[in-house]
Amino acid sequence: MGWDAFEKLDEKNVEVLNKFDQLVCSVFATPNGKELLSLLTDQFLYASVANPTDSAAIAYWREGQNSLIRRILGAINKKQQQTPPITETINCKTSKPEEIKK
Repeated sequence: MGWDAFEKLDEKNVEVLNKFDQLVCSVFATPNGKELLSLLTDQFLYASVANPTDSAAIAYWREGQNSLIRRILGAINKKQQQTPPITETINCKTSKPEEIKK
């Protein structure tokens, strides 16, 4: 299954998206996960997409990296908005990278 599965929201794909969101939330709710997300965000999301001398291919490639980080942050945000909380051990209270570092 490729990324195109995320575009077509039939019942099976909704299940895949929900599983993805649940896994992301549980992985990045741990201290190591928070640290990893902070590093990924700093390295990819907050870095420039391309320099003026780069080819367009570099910009497309970098934007792909950024979209993955945004997808992870989106999954955390989605799980934060659900009530009741997923579990007490999975604490996805924040998805802002500066808050995750704490």
